[in-house]
Amino acid sequence: MSILNSLEPRNVLGFFEKLSSVPHGSGNTKEISDICVKFAEERNLRYYRDEAGNVIIYKDASAGVVSDNPVIIQGHLDMVCVKTQDCDKNLLIDPIDILTDGKYIWADKTSLGADDIIAVAIAMAILDDDTLVHPPICAVFTVDEETSMLGAKSLDKSKITGNRMINIDSEEESFITCGCAGAIRAGCSFDIRREYVCDDDIFYRINVDNLLGGHSGADIAYNRGNAIRLLARLIYGLSLKWNIRLCEFRGGQFDNAIPSAAEAVVAVPESSYKEFESLAMKHQKLFRFEYKESDPDVRVVLSRDFGCITQCVSHEQTKAVMRCISSVPDGLRKFNDTFRVPSVSSNIGLAELSQTSFRFTSLIRSNEPGQKEEIYEMIKAMIEHDGGRIRIENQYPEWRYREDSDMIRICKESYKELFNKDISVTITHGGVECAVFSDSLPEPDIISIGPDITDIHSPREKVSVESIGRVYRLTCDILRRLS
Repeated sequence: MSILNSLEPRNVLGFFEKLSSVPHGSGNTKEISDICVKFAEERNLRYYRDEAGNVIIYKDASAGVVSDNPVIIQGHLDMVCVKTQDCDKNLLIDPIDILTDGKYIWADKTSLGADDIIAVAIAMAILDDDTLVHPPICAVFTVDEETSMLGAKSLDKSKITGNRMINIDSEEESFITCGCAGAIRAGCSFDIRREYVCDDDIFYRINVDNLLGGHSGADIAYNRGNAIRLLARLIYGLSLKWNIRLCEFRGGQFDNAIPSAAEAVVAVPESSYKEFESLAMKHQKLFRFEYKESDPDVRVVLSRDFGCITQCVSHEQTKAVMRCISSVPDGLRKFNDTFRVPSVSSNIGLAELSQTSFRFTSLIRSNEPGQKEEIYEMIKAMIEHDGGRIRIENQYPEWRYREDSDMIRICKESYKELFNKDISVTITHGGVECAVFSDSLPEPDIISIGPDITDIHSPREKVSVESIGRVYRLTCDILRRLS
């Protein structure tokens, strides 16, 4: 028996449970794409699927509706697959286990993927219901939104009919999202020349951790410490005083997350070790003072490393690379006072020293045109000055807020009438696929809505059942008003 069969709206939750029963992490969406195609075939609905696995399902206007202007309902098929340390699931092949208390839905020891399977479930419930009043519908389900937005980018936009879009990929029911940041993902690298360690070298492992981290779009405004940057700053400062050389370095988990931990192994002349230990540990006090409001528990851990280390990076190159990382633009650059969200930022998300190179990524975001390109050029100048290389690995445009949007007006009127309360308008510093579609549709009028989802992309993720119902009713009513 379905665990969600007693909850409302059963039609939406039934599709949600069915879609969640197959693995669908980014890059692993063939099976869920097949479900969408089968859904269309069983209902004799026209559909289109491309080689990437994107699916578009078309439905004519309901009986009596004369509008020939389609409305696009859009969401993505992939999820971020994460699990707890004690979870033995292989999320490439094992489905998640859904749990509920009637008020919330979550998954056992894994992320839930309500971001964004709830959009697909709501769209399917609407397509499946012949009693609803609606104009022609073009339901667009994309792949790989969480990693690159390449699904939306590669989709043949000529297959999309209409220019009015309801994206269902927001996580706060009380807000209509009507704009987002564009981004550049920059890959930065230095060729590394290794040399043999000295006979009198001793080795230390340095950890900078216990930081809060967070999403580099939503949480960048909180002045949280970046573990990669702090560790590089620590090593650079020590390298100015002693012949410090880098042996290992790694930090971060995702390029769109503020790193909460980073670690390195360095070679230190034995004659300097006491002063080295003393000065290294003073950085903890310094960091805690600097981040006393946002990261008061940041920790520096220093320990002797007795591994078999034979090679390291030269002192001069260690100093140059660490100086570069601790100097390039990082963090919040500009704030939007109107919507009270970040407007321009950059974030060093990943860094790793290999045998032959040191590589790090910087994710540059901007809600304003031209700003992300300006920061990219600043980083490029600094990287190249220190002998490194930089290239754009991925980018997407910003989605500009439209003050004269009919979709915003209709959504606000509908929400007020349905629930007797106001819904607010905002923009996000994160990235959503609306940016890709707004750049390609003729005179686009787009809104993004969604139910209350907390702790997305984590095993703590959960979604409100009542909020799902309200967003479903809101979407149906918007379609009715557009008919």
